[in-house]
Amino acid sequence: MTLDLSKTVKSILGNLATETGAFLIAAVFFLQVANTVTGGLTSSGGITAVLGTVLSLVFFGATIVVALGAFRSLNSGELEKEHFTDNLTWPIIRLAGVNIVITAFAVLAFVPLAPLSNAIAGGNLANAGAAAALVGLAGLLVSFAVFFYAVLALALSLPEVAVKNNRMFEALDNSVQKTKGHKKQMMIASIPVIILYAISLLVNLGASSAEISSNPVVIIVSGLLGSLTAVTVYSTLIELDREINGGSGGYL
Repeated sequence: MTLDLSKTVKSILGNLATETGAFLIAAVFFLQVANTVTGGLTSSGGITAVLGTVLSLVFFGATIVVALGAFRSLNSGELEKEHFTDNLTWPIIRLAGVNIVITAFAVLAFVPLAPLSNAIAGGNLANAGAAAALVGLAGLLVSFAVFFYAVLALALSLPEVAVKNNRMFEALDNSVQKTKGHKKQMMIASIPVIILYAISLLVNLGASSAEISSNPVVIIVSGLLGSLTAVTVYSTLIELDREINGGSGGYL
């Protein structure tokens, strides 16, 4: 089925303005800010560092549960306690496995660039001239193409696990099959995510120094951008999966 890009993007962004979307943004925002604060405690030493480590683990676990519940809630369009409390163990394990597989493919896409990086570090690329620069640019473009192809091909395995409760490899295979012929449209529909991620990355890079990054305003802005990006990712995957499945209703 051909994706209706206009409808899909409207649905992706529309989810953020619903009660469900607002709750998820607030929940992820709280967890991101809490993780930032507890991360500062771990560098304090002594009992404070131990407390910070424990809290960081607690908030990390809560973040995974919220992500799982977010997929389920956005899929059904309703906030239900059961989305965040029922059937957690295996879906969380499978989501972790899927994320590892996607990350592995994403990293492997840039492995061929290692010789290029070494050449740049050693100053050899500049001495090699324009031909080597063109080869390096071509390699970079190929790596990005492989990266996006792999991520788009496997991305729908996340809602497959979270919502349909499929096994890890079943979810990965279903994602590969469903995304055939849709990757270009999926990339266009993902533009809001890419924009939000780029802005968030720029803010975090600009606040990389310890003095600036600990500023409350920076923490709040970074947390807000991070939460908006995360929930937009969840919404994008749910809506893409829904549209590719024929615009049918939720799984649950």
